[in-house]
Amino acid sequence: VGLVVGVLSTGNELLESPLGGGDGVSPPPSQIYDANRPVLLSLLRALFPRTVAPVDLGIVPDDAGSLKDALTSALERCDLVLTSGGISMGTRDHVPAVLASLGCATVFKQIYMKPGKPTGLFVQKRKDGSRGLVLCLPGNP
Repeated sequence: VGLVVGVLSTGNELLESPLGGGDGVSPPPSQIYDANRPVLLSLLRALFPRTVAPVDLGIVPDDAGSLKDALTSALERCDLVLTSGGISMGTRDHVPAVLASLGCATVFKQIYMKPGKPTGLFVQKRKDGSRGLVLCLPGNP
């Protein structure tokens, strides 16, 4: 397997999806089940079974410190990191600032398409000369 791709979701409102795809139990008010990360991981496994090693990086709360720890670890382990959420313009959208603090250069932070407008690509030049990529997707599926 060639490319290691990590997938993480961000958001205080996110809960792990129930096993089996839903047991009829609604999440508590102001919370939702994380659908993006499981779907992205499944797509990577299905579309690239021989060339991509997907890594489930879990759910990270909307906290800059937690996000920095998670992204630091992810960039050490993965060639590409896919994030879901935290890329828009809200007060809890810390992903761009955290990536900048990790030395990541912004390639773009927005695309002119809805849904999907807050989408970004960031590149980190590593000490060994290689590059780590972070593709940030909006949390709203």
